[in-house]
Amino acid sequence: MNSTRRLAGGSLILLLCACTSFGTATAPRKTYDLGLASAAGEQRHAAVSIAVPDIEAAPPLDSNAFGYRLNYSAANQPRTYADSEWSTAPANLITRAVRIRLADQFYVAQTPFELADFTLLVTLDEFTQVFDSPQASAGVVRLRATITRDGRIVAQRTFSERSSALSADAAGGASALGEASHAALEALAGWTDGVVREHSGH
Repeated sequence: MNSTRRLAGGSLILLLCACTSFGTATAPRKTYDLGLASAAGEQRHAAVSIAVPDIEAAPPLDSNAFGYRLNYSAANQPRTYADSEWSTAPANLITRAVRIRLADQFYVAQTPFELADFTLLVTLDEFTQVFDSPQASAGVVRLRATITRDGRIVAQRTFSERSSALSADAAGGASALGEASHAALEALAGWTDGVVREHSGH
């Protein structure tokens, strides 16, 4: 009799564990990128080549973790979403976007970089969804750019863009960071165009 009760009790425990396991199954992680990049048009400086090495970034931005920060509470504690991530590291997303955008203006050299007329070095300093309150957030992107020619620095500039999110979640943050990134890229492309004109006569 005791043996039968023990078997029944063990079966019930196994059943409850199975139900609990199935009931707490984690949902698939959502993956985001910067959206579709614009197609390259006619190159305004087709005779000028510019090298764009892989963009450098601080360790939090060289993984596919989706970072955010609560400015209204513990602003010095960077956090990441548990259920959302980037399709690849933000530094990789920006590298690809910069090369595609500049292909509208120049011949973008792949390798060897040292043979290009100019080299554009970019560092990604910020790529974060920032919450100013539980209901309000924005995507913040900051790039540092350096243009060199023949190994000599000819220009440097920082580009910082902020775009408000339509929703206080990862989906809203991804959209806002996409908008801020594209705005930073447009500013970077315009500045690069001016520097090339000044230093090459094109």
